[in-house]
Amino acid sequence: MPKPPETHRLFIGLLLPASVQKAAARIQERLAATGAPLRLPCPSDLHLTLLFLGSTPASLLPDLARALDQASSAIPPFSLTFSGIGTFGPPRRPRVIWTGIPHPPRPLLDLHDRSRQAVLALGHPLEDRPFQPHLTLARPRPPQPWPALTTTLASLTNQLLGSVEVREVHLLRSQPHLTTHRYTTLHTASLKGTPHHGQG
Repeated sequence: MPKPPETHRLFIGLLLPASVQKAAARIQERLAATGAPLRLPCPSDLHLTLLFLGSTPASLLPDLARALDQASSAIPPFSLTFSGIGTFGPPRRPRVIWTGIPHPPRPLLDLHDRSRQAVLALGHPLEDRPFQPHLTLARPRPPQPWPALTTTLASLTNQLLGSVEVREVHLLRSQPHLTTHRYTTLHTASLKGTPHHGQG
């Protein structure tokens, strides 16, 4: 019986500087102090998912690396600012607690679009869902009313976590590790485009 092809759980994403990781850790401490049962990703593992590829044949890795290089070649370096706390699911019963980018800059949106088209051109299927850039800070388990958590979330609405200077994008592998996932960079592509006056 032939051996099934090797696959990896992959995504394209942006990594974060220590300053944003530390700010995220402080938010996580405040969430944990509510006593709510939470799954908290390690701050050093936090990332912004640009495009989720899911289960991907290992044989496609060289083509994906070239596609990511091509997609990023026309995108100039840019800045992101993470602020505010939001939830997937109602605030009283959140499934995911996250921080986002209130005003995503045009280069980020273009990088997502170009990466998506490059991957589709390789024949790899992708989920058809709107791009909502965010960092996952916590996952309540199981979602349930927790008044102290709801109050804390409301107090963090305008919380500023900091900015990121984006100069490269990464092809990452996700692997289960105990109660969380660990991420390995398989390829890094540099943003080489020329900034346009007034972009944002």
